[in-house]
Amino acid sequence: VMYKTLETGSHGIHTKAYKVEMVPTNEIILEWSDEPKPKSNYDHGLKSVPIMTKDKYRLELEVTQTIRINREDAPVMVLLVGSQGEETDEDKSRSIRNLVSRVLAKSVERFFLTASTQFDAEDFLNRRQEEIRQKMADQIQSALLSRGVEAITTAFKVKEEKLPEKLRKVIEVRQNKINEKEEHNLEMLRKRQEEEKMKK
Repeated sequence: VMYKTLETGSHGIHTKAYKVEMVPTNEIILEWSDEPKPKSNYDHGLKSVPIMTKDKYRLELEVTQTIRINREDAPVMVLLVGSQGEETDEDKSRSIRNLVSRVLAKSVERFFLTASTQFDAEDFLNRRQEEIRQKMADQIQSALLSRGVEAITTAFKVKEEKLPEKLRKVIEVRQNKINEKEEHNLEMLRKRQEEEKMKK
């Protein structure tokens, strides 16, 4: 792999001695979801992630990851992940496809395999969601950085339409208690304000 990248334009290349790998340097958004995607998409094979939480609830997670390969880092990325693979679209980089399938997909899978044994279902839904997201972002960033790839944003959400009914009820009861407590606090605040007005 040559460590010097080519400028945009025409270049004389000895095609029997060299092969040109096109690497996009714009931001690439990848989604782990069950939505239909064109086969040419880099994330075509990425599906929502099923997990079994610490408290034995089955959840399905959708993940979004934005990446970018800086021009000067492209040769390192190609060298480390390779550029061999199925030619499905001439305008698509095979090295990016390899990066997604060999590095990113496995990093996300490994992270949630570990996280699912450490966190309860409600942690994934709201209680500690940001903490989990940050841990995932750190792990992905570490995996990508060593391959010359920048992790821009990392996010995930639980597919609420796939929540187990028992978990829905648990969340609903907990939310009702929270709402009742907030209403009680507001009522107490109103009473104190009225009492202060009466004193004046």
